[in-house]
Amino acid sequence: MRTAVYCVSKNGYETCLKIRNNVYKNLHIYVSQRVANMLNLESENVENLFVINERVPILLEKTFDKYDLHIFVAATGAVVRIIEGKFKSKDT
Repeated sequence: MRTAVYCVSKNGYETCLKIRNNVYKNLHIYVSQRVANMLNLESENVENLFVINERVPILLEKTFDKYDLHIFVAATGAVVRIIEGKFKSKDT
């Protein structure tokens, strides 16, 4: 199952790593540029890490059909606004 996780905070990134280490080994992590700079992630060789250089809703337009599962480590209200209109019905 192709899985993506999105995070925009330092604590969120740590949660993403826990998810990858304990649940989804081949997880693709999308992290904001601000967090990448804060944690100096671009100088590290982190497998399947992608730095977000755009707003998450714009990124999701590009990634939505590429993954079977999307995990958001963010405030629920923000995620609801991000995914609004992406679903045709409750099962598609």
